[in-house]
Amino acid sequence: LFSPPHSMRLPYPLSLPKLLLAGFVLVALPPVLALLGAYFSLDQLSRRSEVAISRATAITRDSRALSEHLNALERLARQQLVLNDPPGLAAYASRRTRFIDTGERLAQHADILNISTELEALRAGEEAVWLRLQQTDLKQTQSPALIAAFNAMNASAAGLVGLADARIEADIDALQIEASAARRQLLQRLWVLIPISLLFALGITAMIRRPGPIRSLLAGMVASTLSLTAAAAGKPAKPPATIGDL
Repeated sequence: LFSPPHSMRLPYPLSLPKLLLAGFVLVALPPVLALLGAYFSLDQLSRRSEVAISRATAITRDSRALSEHLNALERLARQQLVLNDPPGLAAYASRRTRFIDTGERLAQHADILNISTELEALRAGEEAVWLRLQQTDLKQTQSPALIAAFNAMNASAAGLVGLADARIEADIDALQIEASAARRQLLQRLWVLIPISLLFALGITAMIRRPGPIRSLLAGMVASTLSLTAAAAGKPAKPPATIGDL
């Protein structure tokens, strides 16, 4: 039979434990790599999920709060049309400040939600109402104009809430798709790497069962044992026995 040259032969470990350790490492390495890849994929997915959930919570809270502030402003504006007194105007100004702050928080997500047009319409409409309420000759005859202004702002706010909800649903769908993709990747890696582990296991088993390397290894172990025994007894060591002699 053809025997490969010495330079082409794979080196064997110096001891049986080292051979077993190398086999264990080779067999365990592919599943470990698959698990590490799955861990990093799930970690990235978890981070994106946290960001998406935090953003969705803020958008939902602020969009609902903006609608509530707008309803309160409409009620205060109607009261001011009837009373036309400084306390009523101060109450409107206080609620208006909260309305503006909420709009500024939502403006941070304007590019993501595509709500720049709705926010600008709300700001312009409320500014016009605020200027009108500060007039000294405010009369109830201006009520239809105020009602029309708030109707337009309510429509803009409703559109804003709808866009925010649509964006949140899109983020949820995207996360579900990414989670499904991560599961598929993990299964694909396992399907590929587990057979590789089995091949490594078969290869290590074949190496262990080959008589040449193991016979030399056992002969070396026997020779070492005899030398240690002879040294302890103060006698010269006998020539090492071969496996055939054993």
